[in-house]
Amino acid sequence: MHKDKILIIDDEAINISLIAQVLNEDYELIVSSDPGDGLNLAKKNRPSLVLLDIVMPELDGYEVA
Repeated sequence: MHKDKILIIDDEAINISLIAQVLNEDYELIVSSDPGDGLNLAKKNRPSLVLLDIVMPELDGYEVA
C-alpha cells in the first residue's frame, strides 16, 4: 500500500514527536529539525504535505516556504 509522504520541519524535537505519534500509522513521515536540510528533503522526496514551524533560527518558516 502506498502511503502519502508528509515532511515535518521543526526545530523542537517534542513537536516532531507529538505530530509523528498521530500521523505515523497512515503516512510516510520525513522529519528535519534544520530548515535548510528540510528544503533539501522536500526537493528529494516530493512530499504531499509539509508541516512547517514558523519560528526557527537561521531560516524561519516563511523563508523556507
